[in-house]
Amino acid sequence: MVRHAEESRDTAGLTQRTVVTRTVRLHLSRFSPPGEEGERVIALRERIPVSEVSAVEVRLRKEACSPAPDAVDDEGVVRWDVPLPPGGRRTVTLVYELTATSKVAGI
Repeated sequence: MVRHAEESRDTAGLTQRTVVTRTVRLHLSRFSPPGEEGERVIALRERIPVSEVSAVEVRLRKEACSPAPDAVDDEGVVRWDVPLPPGGRRTVTLVYELTATSKVAGI
């Protein structure tokens, strides 16, 4: 698996809220011995931040994810079950936003 992450930042108008959009692409490859047949389901997990303060919001952008995650738990673990045939490749894209008030530093 190869992981590639991108980030963009923006400041929203009058509220001066900072919006950070993170896109994570996970490139999966299934290496199989000659003659192996049938798909296997790969359990893929990626963690997103979970805010503990009201000044910071984290929002998973399911509409921008490809494929949409199968589940997201309260600890920010995003889960996919990805079927891959022998020698198969697949890219999974995760997109989420962090929004913070101007008083929050460090995001």
